[in-house]
Amino acid sequence: MKFMQRSNLHVDVLKQKLAPKLYEYVEKAKEELAYGWYIDLPHNQDSIDVNIEYHLRMLVARMTAKMFMGNPTCRNLEWLKVAVDFSLNLASYNLTLKNV
Repeated sequence: MKFMQRSNLHVDVLKQKLAPKLYEYVEKAKEELAYGWYIDLPHNQDSIDVNIEYHLRMLVARMTAKMFMGNPTCRNLEWLKVAVDFSLNLASYNLTLKNV
């Protein structure tokens, strides 16, 4: 984290590598959102309780993996679980550091 505070490398990467190809990334994310929406969410039911937080995390993990790693990683359930768990653990760790 301190590296990111002392360096603009992450900003430069976003500007030079990500921004020029943003349309491609958005299209890939859109494709995976459509796929994940069909696979992850229950359909053809009048009313059902779902854990929307879990499903949204899975959709974001799918879209991110599709943009940055492609197939088949974006559809590998083991990888998606690792990605979701990592983001939750990182957020929890950051909250712990702020409270110390």
